[in-house]
Amino acid sequence: MSTEMKSLENSTISKINEIVRSIFSDSEYGLTFILWDGTKIEVGKKVQPIKIHFTSLEIFKKIMLNPTAGKFAEAYCDELIDIEGDLFDSIATADSFDYLNIPFLKKIIYGIKIWMI
Repeated sequence: MSTEMKSLENSTISKINEIVRSIFSDSEYGLTFILWDGTKIEVGKKVQPIKIHFTSLEIFKKIMLNPTAGKFAEAYCDELIDIEGDLFDSIATADSFDYLNIPFLKKIIYGIKIWMI
């Protein structure tokens, strides 16, 4: 991989890290997002041994444009992501996504940032 490609990939990962931390920093349940390149992003208030593995940038963008429990469940059933950890902790964590209090304007900003990655 060329230096330019690595730099572009690092820039993308940095943007993703910023977006994910912004969206989920106030989440009641903590979890770890593991990106397709192995990058780990820990978020949330309570540390839970839940890990969500994204297989590609496209899957990440599809889910994160509207991060609801339903989107994560659908992606898991379609084998687009993998969820590691206790089933009941995973359900509680996913349910907490539906209660994230993100102002409408911020949702638009996050959506644009995700779309531009």
